[in-house]
Order: sequence, then C-alpha cells, then structure tokens
Amino acid sequence: MFFSVIIPNYNGFVFIDKLFRSILSQTLPIDKYEIIIVDNGSTDNSVELLEKYAETISNLKVIVYTNERGSYAARNFAVSKSKGDVLVFTDIDCQPANDWLSLISEITSNITGNFLISGEVELFPLRKEFNYYEWYDLMFSLNQENYAKSQTGATANLIVSRNTYEKVGGFKSLISGGDRDFCLRVNDSGGAGFQFHPKIKVLHPARNTAKEIVNKAIRVSEGIAVLKFQNLSPRRRVLYILKQILGLFIQPNQIRQIVVTFVKKGWFDLWSWKFAIIALRMGFIARRRLIKKFLELSFDKAHS
Repeated sequence: MFFSVIIPNYNGFVFIDKLFRSILSQTLPIDKYEIIIVDNGSTDNSVELLEKYAETISNLKVIVYTNERGSYAARNFAVSKSKGDVLVFTDIDCQPANDWLSLISEITSNITGNFLISGEVELFPLRKEFNYYEWYDLMFSLNQENYAKSQTGATANLIVSRNTYEKVGGFKSLISGGDRDFCLRVNDSGGAGFQFHPKIKVLHPARNTAKEIVNKAIRVSEGIAVLKFQNLSPRRRVLYILKQILGLFIQPNQIRQIVVTFVKKGWFDLWSWKFAIIALRMGFIARRRLIKKFLELSFDKAHS
C-alpha cells in the first residue's frame, strides 16, 4: 500500500520549516509514501522555500495550481498528480506526530474495501497559556471527535482510500466546509466504514488574534451558507434564514462553550467574562455573515 500525503499551501512560509521537521521525523519508511504540496498562488516566497526542500527530499513533489482559488480545488489538482492507493490530507500549518504515517499504515492495512478515517487535531497556544482568541479557537474549531459523531472530519487530518475519493468525485470547490461536504457525500454514497482514531495525531497552532478568528468565522459562515442554499428546497430556505435571524440573539452553541469556560476557569474570574464577550461577539459576526451570504445567493437566484 502506497500513501500520498496531500498538503495545500497559500502564504504558509512561516509554517514550512516546522512542518518539515515533523515530516522528516516520520517513522514510516520513505519508499512507502510521497508528499505533494500544492501552492495556490502564494505571494510570500513559499514556493521558493518548498523547492529548496524538494532538492534534498526525494519523495517530495512541489506543484503550483492557480487556475482556481481555494484549498479544495488545489487538493483535487494534487490528487490528480498523485499515485497513492491511500490519500492522506493535512495542512501547511500542521505538525504531524512522528508515528502519524506509521499508525495510518498499520490501521489501513487491516481494512478491506473503501474507508474514510479522521485523526486527532490538537490545538496548542503560541505561548504557555491560551489567550482569549486561542481559547475561542480551541472551543469552537477542529474538534475531530465531535465531528466524528456525524461521520465527518476536517482535512487537517483526514485519510481516504483513492477508490472512495474517486467514487464521489473528490472535493467541491467551496470557500469553506468542503471537507464536511465531502464526508457527507461519502456517507450518502453507501459509506466507507468511517473511523475516528485519536492516536493518529497532528498538532495545529491555535489562532491567536482577533483578525485570524474573524477571518475564519467569515470564511466558515460563507461556506455553510453556500452548502445550505444548495441543499435546501425553497421552502426550507425560508425557514432556515428565519432560524439564523433568531440565532443572532439566541446563541446556544456560544452559551454552551461559555458555560464550559466558566466551569473550567471560574465563575468570578475576569478572564472568563472577557472570553464570554468575545464569544458572543464572534457568534454574532459569524451568524450575520452567514445571513448576508445566504440572502445574496437568494437574490442572485431570483434574478438569474
């Protein structure tokens, strides 16, 4: 069994050295896998640095894809240039554990037929303690165990047999949420024995500024809006948008994580209250952008 590790890149220069420290420490023999990094139009000298690594790493291939913007389109292009029986997806800002590929090889060797597997994504802070924004990212992002309850996983750590990938036609070219959509389509196609393995682990830096958190919230919200608009009937679209408008003021998921934070940090801790304000504000921003994008799609549809 041969593995193709697929990694999209866009202006990930600052993460590349740490990524390769993890990649070069993999315990799986080098002849068992290839690494394909696909650049999607970076402007930060990423390609130059990646090509320097490619000069000394025999199983590394660096390609550029700019025909279409977006990490999912880039992943599809990379897959078209790969040769593995198993496709292993991660991101440029991830740091796989040393036994990452060895564990994937061990687990997949015992599976017959198609499969879809997710592994743990462990967020870590820039410094010793999480700041407000990193804690928000930890509470609301990349919870693979939670995603697995709906048989989905993020491409920060997702493994799929090539046959399964080809069966559903790969990823849709979405702004965000293409991994969830992909997994759901795999499930709808008859499934592929979805599994979650927490020992298959990659580390991921938590987003540590307001700008990073807001940008992600906008991207994710617009991705959700596109998916929902495509998959709902006209009647259900009306009900959905009304629900989202109500959600601007009633935010159950935000409240749930705020309560978790109060329990962990303390009900009378000023840190907890500041986090609560940030969480409610971010929930409002995300929901507002989702509504805006959904209404834009509705308007375009009505006038097309």
